[in-house]
Amino acid sequence: MEHSILKRRLARCAGRACVALLLLGAAMSVSSCHDDLLVGTPEWLGSNVYDELDSRGQFKHTLELIDDPDLYKDGKPVFAPLLKKTGSMTIFVADDASWDRFLKRHGVTRVADLPASEKRNLLKATMIDNAYLIELLSNLPATSIGESPAEGQCFRRESRVSIQDSLPIMYETEFPPYNTNRLELNSTEVTDYWKAVRGRGSIKIYKDNSAAPMVHLLPRFMNRNNFTDDDLRILTNGESTDIKRSYINGKAVSLNDGRWADRDVEMSGEAKKYLDDIVCQNGYIHILDDVPEQLPNMAEILRSKPQFSIFSELLDRFSYPYYIAMQEVNGKQDSIFVLAYFNSGKAHDNSRPQNVVRETGRTVSSVLPWDPGWNQYALNDANGMFQKDGAAIFAPTNDWMNDYLLHDGAAIGAKYCPGAPDWSKVPDNIVLPFLENCMQTSFVGTIPSKFDLVKSPASQEEIGIKVSDVDSSFMACNGVVYQLNKVFVAPDHKSIILPAMLRADEDLSVIYRSITDTRFDGQDNSGWNVGDYRAYVRSMASTYSFLIPTDAALGAYIDPYSFCNNNKPVAYRFYVDPKADNPISIEAFDVDTTGGKMEVTSNRATSQPTSSQALKISSNRLCDIMDNILVVHGNKGAETFNTKQEIYLNKAGGPVKVQFTGNTVTGIAGSAQIERGSFVPISSSQIFDQSRDGNGITYIMDTIPQSTLTSPYQVVRDTINHPEFTSFARLLAPTCTFIDKTIDTHPTIGYGLSLLKNYNYTIYVPKSSSVDALVASKKLPTWSDYSAWETLKDSVDKYTTDFESQFNKSKAAIEADRTSGAITEDEYTSQMEALETAYDARMDEAEAVVEDCNTNMAAIQDVIENFLRFHIQDGSVFIGGAENTMVYETASIDTVLNRFRRLEVANQSKTISVNPKDLPNSQGAQVLYNTNQNDCNLVARQYLFDTSDQSIWGSSYVVVHLVDQPLIYDSSVQFMNTGVPVPVYPTWLQAWIDANATSSTPSSIRAKR
Repeated sequence: MEHSILKRRLARCAGRACVALLLLGAAMSVSSCHDDLLVGTPEWLGSNVYDELDSRGQFKHTLELIDDPDLYKDGKPVFAPLLKKTGSMTIFVADDASWDRFLKRHGVTRVADLPASEKRNLLKATMIDNAYLIELLSNLPATSIGESPAEGQCFRRESRVSIQDSLPIMYETEFPPYNTNRLELNSTEVTDYWKAVRGRGSIKIYKDNSAAPMVHLLPRFMNRNNFTDDDLRILTNGESTDIKRSYINGKAVSLNDGRWADRDVEMSGEAKKYLDDIVCQNGYIHILDDVPEQLPNMAEILRSKPQFSIFSELLDRFSYPYYIAMQEVNGKQDSIFVLAYFNSGKAHDNSRPQNVVRETGRTVSSVLPWDPGWNQYALNDANGMFQKDGAAIFAPTNDWMNDYLLHDGAAIGAKYCPGAPDWSKVPDNIVLPFLENCMQTSFVGTIPSKFDLVKSPASQEEIGIKVSDVDSSFMACNGVVYQLNKVFVAPDHKSIILPAMLRADEDLSVIYRSITDTRFDGQDNSGWNVGDYRAYVRSMASTYSFLIPTDAALGAYIDPYSFCNNNKPVAYRFYVDPKADNPISIEAFDVDTTGGKMEVTSNRATSQPTSSQALKISSNRLCDIMDNILVVHGNKGAETFNTKQEIYLNKAGGPVKVQFTGNTVTGIAGSAQIERGSFVPISSSQIFDQSRDGNGITYIMDTIPQSTLTSPYQVVRDTINHPEFTSFARLLAPTCTFIDKTIDTHPTIGYGLSLLKNYNYTIYVPKSSSVDALVASKKLPTWSDYSAWETLKDSVDKYTTDFESQFNKSKAAIEADRTSGAITEDEYTSQMEALETAYDARMDEAEAVVEDCNTNMAAIQDVIENFLRFHIQDGSVFIGGAENTMVYETASIDTVLNRFRRLEVANQSKTISVNPKDLPNSQGAQVLYNTNQNDCNLVARQYLFDTSDQSIWGSSYVVVHLVDQPLIYDSSVQFMNTGVPVPVYPTWLQAWIDANATSSTPSSIRAKR
């Protein structure tokens, strides 16, 4: 006995010290141990994998499988020679008692009675090329030279299994039923993706075209990923509770029961705890408690279990038989298919489209988030490796699925299957969010101890799964299926998008499909980015009001770009064209603007967007529409529209005005409606309240809440309708450096203010008399003062031009006198010097006047513009808006502190008080709403366009208020104490003006004579 123990100790030494030789398949010569006892191949080690199994006497069924004639190739055995040869191999086996239980479950008594394909999978699924100690199985090889192996990161690895080992037959009764609910959101035609194979009776179809990997839960892997014993208990349905033990395809490595006492010992001579790492000449044997079977993928598990039949049928709606080749089967040529799923996850086969219909080449818009039938599923990122992780599906049973349509999903049940729940009648656009909420991308991230971290893929909020919600777990070759005893509501099913989902094929198709069509996701060059708004409408972290225009309302969108650069005004109709590749199509109609009207005609515009323009234009405008129909009220639980407030800001920063009857919303106005003093009527049937469990309230709009086309420059300059703006408007003129028709190469409608960025603003306009008083007291200059200095400068420029001409003539005359001899050389020199001295003196005087002009013009411009800037505030404040007191920055810069000057604005009880913040000797103002309502709450929007693609490049919303007096900051007006300087004309200049005065001479100059 002692001799046997010694031999086993030495064998253990050989196995540990020479593991590199084993991994390379080297001959099992252990002479490198430098021990005289280990010269050559020791007789006690002398068994290969096959012989070791044979010598132990309890693996007759395993050897029967290895020797089975059905596994021969060309009439010769394959696996017995492989397991006898020198090389490197790892094999997982079960003893005969385990096999007896397995065979009994399968209704046979011998391995030979099993089908050939099953025998092939049973053997090959337990074999790994290369020799692995159990503790090294969880390591991944280094990805580059010099790096260390990635320890404890391997969850799955390839075995010797090949998809060719078995070619399953699927009978027509197993085909997913032809469901009349639409699969493609952009199509009005019902597509049957199994149509090509219906009527065949059966087809040869691989469940996937990647081999099912071996799944091993190993101590180092579980420790690295923070598994607990309870995690393992739940994952194995109570069969295993020790994370220190290894599990291969769900079967535990056997405990050492002493059946081979002289063999299975540690180096110390103590009996091993587990029957693993049995050293052979050509590899390792690991003994398991039960026969390890190849695990099915998640889709197969769901398909095979009756309690998941509804969930599985929903998944299979997005499946299709993907033809891959003609193959000889039983001497006949037959079509071979792969069972695939339309999905948007990581691409796993370049030859297999994820969301394209092979027969038509069209892209499918309704797809699963990832492929549940992909055996070697990998995370959808650049470092995704199938070995490191799997996925997870939280699947409710049939009873809970039906219960959902009666309770949490009652609105869905009432719409599609009133009376009795029937998921087959629920269309795909409703089904997909439900499935997505159940499909998690990471197995490691969803083990039971991490349930509280599991988030909805749609909203990225914790779902709230508890261990008590899981009845059973089913390990798959690509992850795990958890059987739920409840249903967690999909974010879409309780969000503001639900009404559009329920009417996606009726009157709300444009907005719904704009947001949910995924065909252009990730395609940066497509120009389509309306889908970005999915995150908003699904988010449960905020509270929204969603103002969805009907398809009819979206037939009359006034296009702001068409008002730029004197283009002919047009309106766009957005619609769903089932034959178009674009999610949304558009066509243009003329707009009648005669007499101040803004009416969309029935005449199609002469110029229509080209196909290349249409996608980008529709995306750009729909994004603008979305920004204007989403109102974000705050974090979850915030109040929505309520009688305490009339005006709200939408996502774009524009105003939305709400009309109430009692506490009920009965009208809503966008900025264009506010401008006209009208509301879009809202009835109770158009209001869908999802605020209790969801994220807000949806209002169906029969008229689009269109944005105003009036620019802030136009509002302030409209002195006919707002005469109190006159004096301020004279200052806010194109003379300002920040006013132009083009802002940073982007044209606008009329004149724009470069001070405005993509935000919202308030402009306070002091009443004319208050501005006039500052001007009259010479404390505030005007552009007339600027023009006076500009006129003086122009006069000097003209004078110097004339003076230089006269100087040149005088020089020429003196030169002529010298040439003719009329003057002497000394006289010539004297006259020329006198002439040049006088010229230089006068030009110096002129230059001094020009410099004085420039100085005063710059000072006047700076004062006027800073005066204007101090009346332009970041942030819109409306009478009837949110009541609060806040500090806002203005567009005026304090050059001493190097920051924007600030205003403290108190908005209370329809009174707005505006006061400079932290500025001594300043002057505030009151908004004159109570006495001049027509001059307050005036809405405006400044658009900036990109002419290269006719897009709205940016915009700013502005509200304009009349205030009782100017806002003045300390020393804000340079001439406050000294008065505005008046140009003084030198006598030589005035004399020249008098001598040259004509009827065309400016009166400001002629008056000076």
